[in-house]
Amino acid sequence: TRSEAAPDGALSAYLIDPDGTHAPVLLHTEPGAASLRVCDIAADNRFVLLRRGPRGRREALLLDRATGRIPFRLHVADGDPWIGRLSPDSRTLWLRSDADREFAALLRVRLAEDGTAEDVSVAAERDGSQLDLLSLPDHGRWALLAWNAHGASDLESVGLDGTGAAVGPHHRSELPHEVVTRIAPVARGGLFAALSGSRRRPGIWQVDGLFGPVRTGWTAPDGEAAPPG
Repeated sequence: TRSEAAPDGALSAYLIDPDGTHAPVLLHTEPGAASLRVCDIAADNRFVLLRRGPRGRREALLLDRATGRIPFRLHVADGDPWIGRLSPDSRTLWLRSDADREFAALLRVRLAEDGTAEDVSVAAERDGSQLDLLSLPDHGRWALLAWNAHGASDLESVGLDGTGAAVGPHHRSELPHEVVTRIAPVARGGLFAALSGSRRRPGIWQVDGLFGPVRTGWTAPDGEAAPPG
């Protein structure tokens, strides 16, 4: 996907064919938008999750490509622009949101067939702690959550249930670094986490459902990355 600004100040999001064999497809245009980002596209390509708005007034928009309408929107948290993801069947939308609350949490939005919300509930939250990062693998069976614990990251994976039941089980891990700066899904069903801190060199670690962070082969060990002395 790509976002592009027009001379009149409108922002447009396009679907781009990486092979270059098909022309770009216009997904959505926002007149006078401060920002516009495509966060997810449904498996059947019907629904698109967009994030728009300036800092402090971010919104998640669910675009129905079949009708061109926005059947659902909700205030979402600042920070990481990847604010959520659709389940594989497009009947559940998972969002990192601070709507009507002080600290961002994981919200579960149950969707009707037309994309309207049947129910919005808190799936995971922590007292006095902000949900900084959220990422889901393509299979959608679990999610990785990074909570802000007094400036450091507390990373956990949780099993996901779109029926309204409590998420779980929860698996927490001791991180080799203090802060998680980015989480991104991997095509084969896991996640990459970018870690950083004051005690070690930053690096990329792979995380799976069993939740054992493993240093990637292209991340140099501390002994090789740190200068002598």
